[in-house]
Amino acid sequence: PKIFAPRISFTFRELQTLPSSRPAKKQVPPIHEPEPVKPFINVGTHRRILFLSDSILRHTPDHIFSGRLPHYRVVKKTNFELSDVFGFEPEFKYSDIVVISSGINDLARYGKRAHVLADLVTKRLSACCQKNPHTTFIFCALLSTKFAWLNKAISDFNNIMFEVATSVPNLSFFDSHEVLTSAISSTTSPFRVINPDDDGIHITFQARRVVTDQLANGVEYIASKREGVQVSRLQGWHWPLRARYRLKFRHLVFHLASLLLASSAG
Repeated sequence: PKIFAPRISFTFRELQTLPSSRPAKKQVPPIHEPEPVKPFINVGTHRRILFLSDSILRHTPDHIFSGRLPHYRVVKKTNFELSDVFGFEPEFKYSDIVVISSGINDLARYGKRAHVLADLVTKRLSACCQKNPHTTFIFCALLSTKFAWLNKAISDFNNIMFEVATSVPNLSFFDSHEVLTSAISSTTSPFRVINPDDDGIHITFQARRVVTDQLANGVEYIASKREGVQVSRLQGWHWPLRARYRLKFRHLVFHLASLLLASSAG
C-alpha cells in the first residue's frame, strides 16, 4: 500500500568492541630471592653438557649424567629434526660436550632420504666441530624400527655418520643400535625394544634405560679423557661399535699408523 503520512524507521545494529591494537601489558614479577641451587651445582659450575634429543630419548633424567659428573651441568633441549640442530650452534662454544640424538623424524616423517639428510647435516656439523675444537660432540646412532624401508634409510645414514666421525677428531659416533643388540644377546631375560603400543618408532622404557645407561658411560668416558683422569667404574668398558664399524676403525688406525711410520722413516 502507498503511504503518504510521515513515518519513523528504526535500525538495530549490534555494536562490537574492536580488539585493542596495543600489545597486552606483560605482568612484572614481584621482587623475590632466587630459588636455592641444586646440591650438585652449588659450588659453581663451569662445565656444561648440552643434550639435544627428539622424543626417543627426550625423557632421559638429568641425574644419570650429573650423578656421575657432579661438576657438570646438563642442559636438555628438544630437537625433533636433526636438520634443525644448527639452531643451537651459538650454544656449542659454551658447552664442553654436545650430545645429539635425533634424525629419525627427518627420515620417517619429513620425507628426507638418507643421502639428502646427510647433505644437509654432515658438512655443517663438521664445520661446527672445527669451529669449536674445545667441544666434544657425540652423535647417537639412529635405532631400528618396525618398518623395513625406514630401517634401510637408517642403516645408510648411520654408515655415513660413522664415516664422518672417523674424519673429525672431536666427533664421536655412539652406536645405540649396538648397545641394544649386545644387551639382548647377553641377557637371560629378553625384553622388547619397539614399543608395541606406539607408532613403531619409539622404544620401550627398558630399552631406553639400557641405551641411556650406556650413553652416560660414554659421556663420562669423554669427560675423563678431556680431564686426563681415570675412572675405575669404566675399567673394562668399551665404546659401543658394531663389528663392521670396529673392523673399519681398526683398518683406519692401521692405515694412519703406517703413514706416520712412513713419514718418520723418510
